[in-house]
Amino acid sequence: MKVASDGESKNLSWWTWVLPFPLFLIGAQVSTYFQLIQSASLIYFPVLFGLVFVHWWGWRVIIAFYLSALLIPLLWGYTNYLLLPLMATQQTLTIFLSWKLCRWKKIEVYSFSSTSHLIWFVVIGLIIPISFNVSYLFFTSLFNTENFWTNFLLIWFADFFTVFALAIPALYYLTPLAARYAGVQTDVKYPFGFEISKYTTRKYFIEFLLIASIMILLSQTITFEKYWFIYGVISVTVGMRYGFSIVILVNLFAYLLTYLLPYFNFLNDELGIKDTLLVNVHLGMSTICVAGVLIGRAMSDLWISREKLSMANEKLQVTNRELDRFVYSVSHDLTAPLKSVKGLINVIRLERDQNQMPEYVDMIEKSVVKLEDFITEVLDYSRSNRKEVLAEEIKIDPLINEILDNYRYMDSFEKLYIHTRYDILSVKTDRFLFKLIMNNLISNAIKYQRNQHDHTPEISITTHRVNGSIKVGVSDNGTGIKEDSKNHLFTMFYRGDSSTYGSGLGLYIAKVSAERINAKIEVDSVYGSGSTFTVTIND
Repeated sequence: MKVASDGESKNLSWWTWVLPFPLFLIGAQVSTYFQLIQSASLIYFPVLFGLVFVHWWGWRVIIAFYLSALLIPLLWGYTNYLLLPLMATQQTLTIFLSWKLCRWKKIEVYSFSSTSHLIWFVVIGLIIPISFNVSYLFFTSLFNTENFWTNFLLIWFADFFTVFALAIPALYYLTPLAARYAGVQTDVKYPFGFEISKYTTRKYFIEFLLIASIMILLSQTITFEKYWFIYGVISVTVGMRYGFSIVILVNLFAYLLTYLLPYFNFLNDELGIKDTLLVNVHLGMSTICVAGVLIGRAMSDLWISREKLSMANEKLQVTNRELDRFVYSVSHDLTAPLKSVKGLINVIRLERDQNQMPEYVDMIEKSVVKLEDFITEVLDYSRSNRKEVLAEEIKIDPLINEILDNYRYMDSFEKLYIHTRYDILSVKTDRFLFKLIMNNLISNAIKYQRNQHDHTPEISITTHRVNGSIKVGVSDNGTGIKEDSKNHLFTMFYRGDSSTYGSGLGLYIAKVSAERINAKIEVDSVYGSGSTFTVTIND
């Protein structure tokens, strides 16, 4: 996904300079079929396209819109060439206002992720720019003064409802496609994953078909200007039952049925529109549909909050279970070495043979080292859970050498053959967490070697790229992993058998750390032949 920061466009596809211009011209040509009074159209598609494109591609859309705004009046038969730059500037300022005001308020115009974001978009992204555009047209005396306010309000509500019904679903549903194939200016964040998945069942699909059928039937059997409120009631009902992502589609469908398909046959053919009934219809329809969308957004916010609360409760339950196990295992693993040391001290007091003392001291040292290693792992676990993830460029070779240096004085390290092959020399991720992962994997590869006289212990560390991801592998020819242990490897305090070295925290810490940097660990092992652990980091 291509994303550019505010004011930048270097990551956007080149054709985003080209595409808006012909689409503006096509939209203007289509708008001529809905021309109402002099040079105004009840539905003006270039403004609609511009409001969507400018939030995707920024300044390049402003330029394309201005150039098209210079040309479109000529296509409509406008001959006052001196006023063309002024008219083009006015129309361009309309979409510029929507874009800059939304950027200033930092509105998430791609997802409308909360009710407040939606309200702000409607006010400063639609109402203010549309009011500026329509006010300029009317107060520059381009229209007859007869029925001035009626015409003004009709054009305003028609512009508003057109953009409201079409631009919001376009931004909400088409932005992922724009981000994938062309790039967009800001990061795309969508909260509706589970919301959409709720409506994939057969039950909801049948309900959608029923709603669509009712709306089509209404459009063919009732008079819109008298019974327009029925569509508003449907919008509010759908918003309450299905939420934001569905009600905007219902409003779009209602717009197509009641505005475009009838070809505005309810409009007067005269220059001015004298009947204020149509203004009331637009006002009522716009108000109720906006209310339906706001209710839908509020319901979606409620469902999202419930989902987050449910996930938090599940996570809390898991944490509590892990805490119980943690306390039990920690108390056991802390006291076991201390009891060994205490027992050896009592043995030393009773021992008369001074030649046995070095052996007892070595045994005490092993218990202390074991205790120290366990405390270190507990601290690592605590840090891996709480540390803020900070991505930085990490050189693979120096990091691996630093880890290996810590094990140079381990038993049998001098017999170890270490092979490295780095097709990828660096990776961008959190240094502490990545080092924690690699330290645990390399430590296990060293510890779990076969104790055979003719065995030559080997470790292989590699990096390579596969399908946009970086894979870091740690292989050994050690004891391998039993088949019945593979499903429990990354479980807290799991040890394959009582003779297993360590606390059972290492691989669990590695897994938790990997999840925090958006990576995963996979294992391939044959018992008696060795193991390969692969860390996959999404680039």
